[in-house]
Amino acid sequence: MIASSLKQAIALDQYPEPIAAGIRESVFAIVSHLDTIVKDPEDLESRAQLNRLFWPLASRIAESRVALASGTRLNFSRSEMMLINFGYIDGRIFSGTEADLDEIIDDIAWPPEMPDVEFIYLTEWAEKRYMKLIKVPQMHLLGHELASARQTLRKCTEEFESLCRARAITAGSGAEAKKYLSTVEQIDDILPLYTVIATKLRTASLRPDEYRGYRNMKNVLGKLEDDRDRFIRGRDGSVKLRHIDRKTTFALLKIPKYEMEIDRLDKEIRSLMQRRKEITTDVKQQAVRDEVNLCRRLLRSASGISLEAFPHTYLSSPPAFTKARVAETVRQVLMYDHVLKHMISDGSCDPLRFVFLPGRGNAFYDVSSKAAFVPVLAYSADPVEPLVRAIGHFRLVQTAGLIQSYHELSHISKYRSRFVLRRTFTRDYWHWFDREARGFRKLSRNVRAWFAEHVFRPLNEEEVAQ
Repeated sequence: MIASSLKQAIALDQYPEPIAAGIRESVFAIVSHLDTIVKDPEDLESRAQLNRLFWPLASRIAESRVALASGTRLNFSRSEMMLINFGYIDGRIFSGTEADLDEIIDDIAWPPEMPDVEFIYLTEWAEKRYMKLIKVPQMHLLGHELASARQTLRKCTEEFESLCRARAITAGSGAEAKKYLSTVEQIDDILPLYTVIATKLRTASLRPDEYRGYRNMKNVLGKLEDDRDRFIRGRDGSVKLRHIDRKTTFALLKIPKYEMEIDRLDKEIRSLMQRRKEITTDVKQQAVRDEVNLCRRLLRSASGISLEAFPHTYLSSPPAFTKARVAETVRQVLMYDHVLKHMISDGSCDPLRFVFLPGRGNAFYDVSSKAAFVPVLAYSADPVEPLVRAIGHFRLVQTAGLIQSYHELSHISKYRSRFVLRRTFTRDYWHWFDREARGFRKLSRNVRAWFAEHVFRPLNEEEVAQ
């Protein structure tokens, strides 16, 4: 279906077969999602709408491919490049920054019949994926512990309530009896609230006002304790039990036991809440940290560019690559943006140097598709052309030969594990890369000099021979 539509949209017969194959490869990178994502026959109209949006862009890719093969250059608009590089996946247009997102919306005449397509940041989409994928097995255990604590606390509170009623009845004073009965009614009002709160503890949806209501029960019990001491002790500190029978006296002596139990359970529940929060945060952060660092290791090994001036890059001195070496090495490890793929294939363009931006925080690993999406800048190695060639998100796919390729590339970069575990991935000294993405000429003189030395320098004879 896509092949037939491709022929109708772009007259491939008018091009030689090698060029037609390149066009077919580039265009298929964008439209291949339509048949894989849209499964429901009722969504066929949505697929047709997407076709109407992406075919003009596909035509532009084809024109650029032909122009590139003929030795001329056809420049994409910024919004077109962002659509190509950030792509369409799962009904969303991905964008790297808020500025890119606004520019796409402003520059593209968005069809009115496509209201359901969602613009979203890469980092936001990654967070949503992790919220669904990462599960904390300790949650089930914590739920049982909270339920047990709630049941024990309810039992202690009920017995404490019965003791208070017995004490109020035997006190002989009408005012004291009314006071204690009123206090017991307050406990009755708090217990249902506590039941709801204990249930919400399992889902961590406790609001501040609810927690304050839960704490009020402890305050009521504290008042009961003060009243009890004032009732059974005289001003001189002596115990006065003559108005209370022996049975009630024994019951009153048990009250501190229940208060201590309630206080212990209260502390236990608070510690369980804190433990649940720590487990949830640690598991998610560790999962994100592990997967992102996996992407960093593999992608830096294939980058072929030295950023040794910044120790967090974990790169040693890598060799310079010729055009063929770049194409061969990167093709073994990465399956990436097809627009860039034909640029570094044999005979297409000058050697490229790749600068990966893992410090941006946009790198993430999709468990369901076993692919990593990492922001990258691709530069021409020609010093007379110091401009960004393309901005894209490379996709690293776990294949059978990936580990072998990684070992073959071990001479390029010696991975230093002591730099991996970082609390945060976004660093202030990566921000100049953001400015670089908006134009090389906007950078400071020192940054331009660094790029001229490390990125855009001419290849020497030994490097050309390699």
